[in-house]
Amino acid sequence: MKNGGLDLAGVEKADVNDWVIRPYSPEDAVAWKALLAESNNATLFHDLDFLAYHPPGRHDFRHLVALRRNRIDAVIPGALSADGMFVSTAGASIGGPAVIKSMTAEACLQMVEALQRYCKTAGWQGIEITLPPPVYHDEPDQLIEFALHMRGFQLVHRSMPLLIPLDRENSDDFEQSFRERQRRYVRACRRKGVAVTESDIDGLSGFLELLEETHSRLRSLPTHTPAEIQALLHRVPGHLRIWSAHLGGLVIASTLLFILNRNVCNTFYLCDRASHRSSHGATVLVAEVMNALGKRGYRYLDMGPSASTTHFNHGVVGFKESLGAKAFCRDRWRWSN
Repeated sequence: MKNGGLDLAGVEKADVNDWVIRPYSPEDAVAWKALLAESNNATLFHDLDFLAYHPPGRHDFRHLVALRRNRIDAVIPGALSADGMFVSTAGASIGGPAVIKSMTAEACLQMVEALQRYCKTAGWQGIEITLPPPVYHDEPDQLIEFALHMRGFQLVHRSMPLLIPLDRENSDDFEQSFRERQRRYVRACRRKGVAVTESDIDGLSGFLELLEETHSRLRSLPTHTPAEIQALLHRVPGHLRIWSAHLGGLVIASTLLFILNRNVCNTFYLCDRASHRSSHGATVLVAEVMNALGKRGYRYLDMGPSASTTHFNHGVVGFKESLGAKAFCRDRWRWSN
């Protein structure tokens, strides 16, 4: 038998599906952490210490572990929604299975099949998974996306995060990424004496002041309350950092940076002071963050989604593109039992 010129006569058929899906238990905590540390695609949002910042009762968490030959090869954080869907990850931006490196396509397909079988046995209505762009991975691939599609999942929502590629060799990365106008803003800020600092909880009060002002101006509510942000800074130390731009002792721009994994950091909030917008503090802030993260070996700075299948924020998309950000897809997949 031939396929694309290859002789497949001697190729063995796939083994019987040997994946076992079971509920997470506290005894799995060490193994869960170990899997995340070695995973190809795990993020901060797969960390149960992070997800535990939610108050009891907000989400009906039903985290799962996936084993082959008695070894945990994947973990799947998630919660049961009010309508009986297993949602991964509830309470975070992205989720899905965090898997070992170099997983084969056949193994990934069987893992999704086993997850569906578990869902049916549990009496759940279906599964909903939101996946990040593949550049989040140590070894970029789209095995999970293909396996979901092949097993009958439907793409139900697509958002467009914009990510800035980082260069560890370039001491002033922004000079290559930013458009000329934005480069001039950065140079002007530096001449004016705008200083950028990195901190942890010490910078929280200045950040929260700008967060409140910015969202009041936009007539919206931030995703996290001040108490939740403070709790996260204590709960996952080292994974959240506050970067701020100062002019004359005043914070004029600030961002809460999530260190998502070895490859990607995320500016979850980017805030500025309305009275000092002419100083372009947000632009110089991003430039300094880019330079620092590139030197530390990160590959991308995720500026977050500003467009989706139902909405396109022209102004914000244009701003991010002026900083060199490139568009990727964050996809939500759904399967109904």
